[in-house]
Amino acid sequence: ASDFTLGGGVSTTVAAGGGTSLTVTFKPSAAGTRSAVLHILSNDANEASFDIALAGDGVAQPEIVIEQPENTSLVDGTASVAFGSLNLGATGVSRTFVIRNTGTAALSGLAATVNGSHAADFTVGGFSATSIAASASATFTVTFKPGAAGTRTAALHIASNDADENPFDITLTGTGVAVPEIAVENNEGAGLTDNNSTVTF
Repeated sequence: ASDFTLGGGVSTTVAAGGGTSLTVTFKPSAAGTRSAVLHILSNDANEASFDIALAGDGVAQPEIVIEQPENTSLVDGTASVAFGSLNLGATGVSRTFVIRNTGTAALSGLAATVNGSHAADFTVGGFSATSIAASASATFTVTFKPGAAGTRTAALHIASNDADENPFDITLTGTGVAVPEIAVENNEGAGLTDNNSTVTF
């Protein structure tokens, strides 16, 4: 019965030849067939309780939620994750993402792709889950390693069977920083190693 809610401001008295109206709203609390009975009470001599069977089907649905960092939900299509500034040639910096299924059915068909101007600078790792059960979660990482100096951007797309967020789109940004690197050679063109080379005269 709690899945069916009455509304509409029904009049308690209806004049002869008149009428009134009510609404019944169905909001299933679980999957499967849901049923109840609507009773309309009155002083009608032979239908003092006018009974109507109510029925509806609750359909289980997945719902994707992506967090970065954990417990901070991102908004599909407008979210942006920044990786900061990184020297060219340095070890990449990683961010961990959490995928949660807050729906009532399995979240399936999961896959991650990156495209955009500097897609090669952003690498997805640890993305092994192709399906996540209801109320469960999984993680993956994105690593940024700039291929050139300046602002670097790309777009991360998470595909799934979510009805209205497929794919889930996130902008990725980072900055490559150019740094000097000294190289010293002797007059024969041989490279020398800092604090570990000897030049014989």
